[in-house]
Amino acid sequence: MDNTSISYGPNNYMDILYFLSNSNINPHIDRIYFSCRSDIDKPEKILFSVLKENDYKCKYDHFAKGEIYKRVRRYTSSLTNVNLSIIYERNKCYSYYPCMGINIYKPDITTVEWFDIICNSLGFLTTLSHVELTMNFTPYQYGLQEFFCTHLFLKYHSGNVCFYGDDVPKTFYIGHKRKNSKSVIVYDKTIDGVNILRLEIRINRSFLQRHEVELCCFEEINNIDLSSFISFKQLNYEKLSKHFQWRHKEQISRLGERWRGVYVRQLMSYLEDERMGDERSVANNILCMKKSPYKNNCQRFLEDMPDANEAFSKRLGDVKFI
Repeated sequence: MDNTSISYGPNNYMDILYFLSNSNINPHIDRIYFSCRSDIDKPEKILFSVLKENDYKCKYDHFAKGEIYKRVRRYTSSLTNVNLSIIYERNKCYSYYPCMGINIYKPDITTVEWFDIICNSLGFLTTLSHVELTMNFTPYQYGLQEFFCTHLFLKYHSGNVCFYGDDVPKTFYIGHKRKNSKSVIVYDKTIDGVNILRLEIRINRSFLQRHEVELCCFEEINNIDLSSFISFKQLNYEKLSKHFQWRHKEQISRLGERWRGVYVRQLMSYLEDERMGDERSVANNILCMKKSPYKNNCQRFLEDMPDANEAFSKRLGDVKFI
């Protein structure tokens, strides 16, 4: 059957299950970041020398954009084509920060292990601070993107939810990539002329520590159970409506039954106004209710989408990022 002839609706289980079972998922590590501490004066010069000896070519060296480090240098491996950037030369007011930070883009396990060995041999103390796990879904279908943006739920998270872009499809964020231990971003992207849907999971130091992921055992990243903190949920409006009527039962009893619908419409109108247009994101609805007078234990109005969760979990079971 031709995939392009099928319409995928955001609330249609059969469409979503069909797409998940017939789509290709290309998982990889998009970027890792680790810092280096050293008592050696200008340790970056030693590292630059080692990289040169191992066929890493310097592409540029210029001023860094951030406030902490003055310089950034970009390298590409002549053997593996892996790219990396090194930020160095701390500003004096940030002397408590590590002397260097290293970003490796689309690394393989050999590159990660090599850097761990080299840094140890040079006496650097390394700390793995940030990892970006990426899954590309092909062929692209807007229905799947809308389903993710509407029903994707990040467990144990109370941070912000954002939509970017005036036109559909929009970029969808849950959390902050630096402030939260984990965050998610969903967006479409064109690679080599092919449009794909990307689900990107960004995890920081506290999360990595809990799962015992370090440079020396980076392959442990494959053992993280993504379905333990990512799921699909929907808001049970009937349950929410009954709760809202119960909260106002005294007013309804005093004013008469005709006021029951008024209170229900008042809540629904509040959610419509606060959830950024017509984006029915369960994450945004939770945030709206937290800001409203009806915020206590608001997650009890969410319900799992078991078929979608099971299908997604099965696909994740075969995913290896590195």
